[in-house]
Formats: sequence, C-alpha cells, structure tokens
Amino acid sequence: MVRRLPDPALKNPFKHRLNLSTLQILELVIGAVTLLPLRLLVLVIVWPLVWLTVILPTIGCSVGSTMAPWPRMFITTVTRFGVRVILWLFGFLWVRTKGKRASYKDIPVNVVGPHTMPFDGFFTGGVIFGSMLICHEVEESFFLRPILIATDGISVNRSSADTRAKVTEQVNEFLRNPNRRTHLMAFPEGTCGNGKALFCFRRGAFLPGAPVQPITLNSEGAPQLAIWTYDSFGAVVGCLLQLCRLYTPLEIQFLDPYFPSEAEKKDPMLYANNVQAVMARTLGLPHTQHTGDDGVLAYKALSLGLDSGVATIELGLVKPALGLVVVALCASRSGK
Repeated sequence: MVRRLPDPALKNPFKHRLNLSTLQILELVIGAVTLLPLRLLVLVIVWPLVWLTVILPTIGCSVGSTMAPWPRMFITTVTRFGVRVILWLFGFLWVRTKGKRASYKDIPVNVVGPHTMPFDGFFTGGVIFGSMLICHEVEESFFLRPILIATDGISVNRSSADTRAKVTEQVNEFLRNPNRRTHLMAFPEGTCGNGKALFCFRRGAFLPGAPVQPITLNSEGAPQLAIWTYDSFGAVVGCLLQLCRLYTPLEIQFLDPYFPSEAEKKDPMLYANNVQAVMARTLGLPHTQHTGDDGVLAYKALSLGLDSGVATIELGLVKPALGLVVVALCASRSGK
C-alpha cells in the first residue's frame, strides 16, 4: 500500500529573499550613510567590552559546572545590559511585551519561536533572561560559551545516538536544582527558517513532561533583514542591513502555560506537535513538519545548482513512514 503524504503548507521555509518597497530601499540607503558608521563604531566598542567582562570570571569553568552566586549575578547583569545596547544598535529601540510570564517555580520551561537567526536566543535572553537549551555547536563558540556557562545552559549534541536519554537527565537535573533562579528556554525548531511557518519541534524541551509556557516573537509585519537560513544572503549582509534601519518593531508574547495530558507526557513528540500548533495559531502561520535535515538537503541542492525547494520534503512526515532509511540519507548528505 502506497502512503500519500500531504502537500506541505509552505513549500520552502529555508528560502529568504527581500521584497522591499522603494521607500524601504531609500530608508536603507539613508541609513547606510548616517546610521551605519555610528552604530558600527559603538558596536565594536561595546561588544568586546561585554565579552571580556563576561569571559574573565568563567576562566577554568566548563558548561555544566557550578559557579559561585556573585560571578553569575555579575555576568548576567552585564550580559543583559550589553545585549540591550546591542538590540538598540540593531534598531530594536523598543521591545514590546504582551501577556505575563509565569514564575520559574510554577512553569519552569519556556519554548520560543519562530527561530529565524542564530542570535535569537542571545537577543531574546537580554529581554526575557533564562538558561538556554541549545545545540552543542554553541558550546564551542568563542563568544557565546561564557554566557552559556554563567546561565547554567544545557548543551545538546544532536549527532549523539543517546541524545534523548542525556537531554532528559540534564533537563530533569536542572528542574530539580533547588538553587535554580531562571527558566529553561528553548527554540524547539532547532534550526533557523524564514519566519513564514513554524516547522517541526524537536522533543528535547518536552521529554521531562513538565508544563511549558510558549513565547512567540512577532515583527508585526516589518521586513526581516537579518534572517539567516540555508538559502539566504548570509548573516553578515543581513546584520549590516539591520544596522542601516532606524527602527524595527518586535513583540514578545507570553502565551498561557500549557499543561500536558497523560498521553502527551508519555509521547514527547505528540506534546511538541500540539504546542507547535498552539503557537502557530497565535502567530497566524502554518505549522509544517520540515526539520533541520530538510535544510541540509536544501543546502546540498544549492551546491548542485538546483533550487533549494526541490529538496525540502517535510522529513518530519517522511521519517515515520520510511524510518532509518531517511535518517541515513540525511547523515550521508550532511557529511559531504
């Protein structure tokens, strides 16, 4: 029997192209002459100062190690201040919040979306601070590793065969810690898209079966200049364009806490899919089963001179149907 998979709600969530009006182009041109030099100057002064201030107390520490209260408080204070200055430089002069964030004692886990650029967690953390559940690659980052250490972040190695057991153990240990003073924040999509859909949530934040509070990021219709996907014009160009823009609106909305049913506690993927649907309805976006592996295939298609859309097939739907065959395919493509 042939199983027919439904057509995707969005063909290619990894492709990003700008479609600016004449007025918006004129705004960027004027900003390139007036705002860009000044903002770059302030950025090259502020960023190294914040980074040096943060890294010194973490020398000799590793991710997962326990820090004394005073350096942690010092690092988090400096980080939040520095991030707020950087947000201002990138045009996020005012970040509007909607709804109320539940106490970390009552609802310990926050899930945030959509994820459109690698610095989402860094920027969002400056406004709604928390410990990050983040991919292993960030642990190796020269710039972000000290912040991950200071905030008791959890690093996830997605290529490890026993990732699920390790993540469950790490998250449960975090939630049981009597000295915990923050929420655990995760971007469950696990990779960056173009913001036009919410794609397949990873299970990590949902494995313990604890209640979560969904948090949505909304640019309120403004063109997104700094989106960084597998098929975009790149992070450097995007950031430079963003620096040229006077003001970019951003709304952070705290949705009602989501309490999992018994069925969802037993099935983290069901739990993740249901939370994804709630967030998508709030944002007015489709929710698809594209995964980061779709992005890997899209990138491979580009390297072969093809349109990236030919390779985005919603692997979140295909994997259950074809099992390890698709997993092996993705592993082989990403290794080339």
